[in-house]
Amino acid sequence: MERHLVFSGLRQRVFPTEWISTIANTFPTLHDLVYTMLSPIPSERPSSAVVASHIDKLLGEFMFSLGRGWERKGERPLLLRVEAVDVEGVLPRTVNLIKSAAPDADIVQYGLKGQGSIAIMEFAIVFSEAKDDQNSAANTSIPHLEIFRTLSASDEIKLIREVSTDLCPNLESMDGGKKYYRRRSSSLII
Repeated sequence: MERHLVFSGLRQRVFPTEWISTIANTFPTLHDLVYTMLSPIPSERPSSAVVASHIDKLLGEFMFSLGRGWERKGERPLLLRVEAVDVEGVLPRTVNLIKSAAPDADIVQYGLKGQGSIAIMEFAIVFSEAKDDQNSAANTSIPHLEIFRTLSASDEIKLIREVSTDLCPNLESMDGGKKYYRRRSSSLII
């Protein structure tokens, strides 16, 4: 069932409840940008350069820069973008957390880049086929959840995002959802 948001009060800066509970809560800087763009006072509205800069930064958070080396025939990888405090050894500790959470996971490719005081790590992870009949197709997401739970328990990890394969460079459009997790105290936004 397809759902639509109706922005009937947008000129008065009134947003639908669903927008506030989803977009504004998950992407507060995007909400703030749209809010300031709707100011009735022209001098309070951001310039086009400021808007473009915000959009570029937001889109950069969803781009996956690993190459296609993670592709294997018939496998759908879990693509993760993990942001952490940029401290010595954060990448090997994060790899160890992933392996401890999902021992059957195979990290086929990873990368690390820095952005200010934030370490941005990307992982392409595939999972071994279940060897027993107890693991049905309904349980295939369990290793994914264990990885998210384990990473979110780390004080170093600030954001965990599953990236859809359609956001990877040079890939044909493939289906796949996005899951977004941001640490706020000890809770996750899903």
